[in-house]
Amino acid sequence: MIRKLLKENRERINRELPDMKRRRFISPTQLALYQSIAPKLSEHLTGMILDVGCGDMPYKKSLPPQVTQYDTIDIEERAGPVTYKGSMTDMRMVGDQAYDGVISFEVLEHVPNPFKGAREVARVLKKDGVFIFSTPHLSRLHELPHDYFRYTEYGLQSVLNEAGFRVVTLTSHGSLLSFLGHQVSVALLGIVWGVPVLKWIVFALNVCVVVLPCYILDKIFCAKSLLPNGYVCVARKN
Repeated sequence: MIRKLLKENRERINRELPDMKRRRFISPTQLALYQSIAPKLSEHLTGMILDVGCGDMPYKKSLPPQVTQYDTIDIEERAGPVTYKGSMTDMRMVGDQAYDGVISFEVLEHVPNPFKGAREVARVLKKDGVFIFSTPHLSRLHELPHDYFRYTEYGLQSVLNEAGFRVVTLTSHGSLLSFLGHQVSVALLGIVWGVPVLKWIVFALNVCVVVLPCYILDKIFCAKSLLPNGYVCVARKN
């Protein structure tokens, strides 16, 4: 019963906070992830972009103005039409060297063959095209049964090297406090989100008492933690 309520309210949260500029304040993990991804989008993305495993497209509004075309691919439609129906390992409907950049956030752990997925990304990228993605390291099981891997930075480098990428930056974000705070935030908001007014009171309290303290303390004390929440990588096709 509780699990069903949490799932339903998480879906409501995603609908009511459709972009990451607002959704980042749900939990310290989400905040750390967004703060790591956002500057890399502005620095590296330009031209035609493909969002692989786009979900409900939470980063669409965070793309820089130099992006001239935003296309999407996913196995299902969660927030309106997608450009292509497919997965990271099967993008046969996308032509070779079609895009200047590929983004893919919190998807690689759900790919059963990451080496094949990375090769497909390389195929659809133009020469020197950029691949920006994130994946968790500390995370509870999710999107079951399609939750296959947790990566270290060395594992990610291996996958990328095999596919013909060179790593530009590979950075960790968050740590144990953010991971634990995320569980508290998800439980609090998941319980009350269906209640008008109360949900916004709890949301504000969660930001002040859980999200910001955990995020800031992890930034201060765990900048080079051996327990990162996850990684954000920028790689370019050789």
